[in-house]
Amino acid sequence: MTLSSRSDLGRSRWSRGPGRTLLGFLVLIVVGTFALGLPQAVVPGHPALSFSEALFTATSGATVTGLGVLPLADLSRFGHGVLLAMIQLGGLGVMTLAVLVWAGLKRRMDLESGEVVETTLGRRFVRDSPASTLGFVLCWTLAAETLGFLALWPALEGVPDRGFQALFLAVSGFCNAGFDPLGLQNPEYHQWALGLPLLMLWLLGGLGFLVPLSLWQRRGPGQRMDPAVRMVLQAGLILVVLGPLLFWLLERDGLLADHSPAQALLLSLFQGNTPRTAGFSMLDLSGARVSTLLVLVPLMLIGGGPGGTAGGV
Repeated sequence: MTLSSRSDLGRSRWSRGPGRTLLGFLVLIVVGTFALGLPQAVVPGHPALSFSEALFTATSGATVTGLGVLPLADLSRFGHGVLLAMIQLGGLGVMTLAVLVWAGLKRRMDLESGEVVETTLGRRFVRDSPASTLGFVLCWTLAAETLGFLALWPALEGVPDRGFQALFLAVSGFCNAGFDPLGLQNPEYHQWALGLPLLMLWLLGGLGFLVPLSLWQRRGPGQRMDPAVRMVLQAGLILVVLGPLLFWLLERDGLLADHSPAQALLLSLFQGNTPRTAGFSMLDLSGARVSTLLVLVPLMLIGGGPGGTAGGV
């Protein structure tokens, strides 16, 4: 095979896999920017979003970063619906891109270092087709978000449009997007029935698809857990405990001083885990100690597991 034909073949494979997914992200952002720029996307009396505001919000939603240049209260129900679709498609796109890129790496490396690839990516993932893995990712996402919606529904009793609010929070939580339509810093939302489901949602999304896929396929007796999955679970367990513990130690006489022990525990669990790209917050961190912020920075850098909706290393 000539160099030219190999190059053409590589471009063809790229266009069918990760390249097509990246193009889909660009199309999603363009469509989202147009939709958010419509007058119907904002509440009556509010001026339509400028191009830069709509572009920034659409990009933030599609890439599930959670950054915003305007309060979500300025968006109408139509605008919230557009943003919800951006988050959902963007979160699925992130995991889809991970599957396609890793599948491409597997094909390139299998011949030379198959054992290394199996150890790094998980034996069962290496042996599965990308199509079956993508199907599992879709089912895993929809199942987690559905359970999250059902768990959040009773906690939002009395909240206007609580069905939509529960759905929005479930999707935003699992996708680690951090968009908060409620205003979780309001003390009335500092309750376990709301904070715990959100915490579980973003932790599940941040695990990555390798963990549930491997655990689902590990049904036979005597089968050992893949090293990559074991590492993600062990490191995740340590961080789930360490982050809240450090937050409580540093802020027990600060941000947590005026809260009951039960609320302080909830807020510590919430704030100690959300830096790993979830983006939610129940406290105004502008009043946090510098030492607390310095602890949160490494947590943001570490992030979640590979192939999930969380960022980080």
